[in-house]
Amino acid sequence: MGSVWKAINKKTGEIVAMKIVPLEDGDQGLEDIMGEIEVLKDCSHKNIVAYAGAWLKEKELWVCFLSLPSPPLQRCRRYIER
Repeated sequence: MGSVWKAINKKTGEIVAMKIVPLEDGDQGLEDIMGEIEVLKDCSHKNIVAYAGAWLKEKELWVCFLSLPSPPLQRCRRYIER
């Protein structure tokens, strides 16, 4: 679970998506998430959002993805809202 936020890379000005996942003490799901991140690092496909980095901040895991361009994102949103 978690939430996804639109953010701006301060160094490049690029729009990115930040997924913030709250972690509990002794959270077993962290291993699963880290495994998924390892897979995402090696993925390179036009239909997969590109992984840009991840880090732990206090009791949250922050995962950064390159943001989808606006038109494909709007099409996804319209499809989900149906």
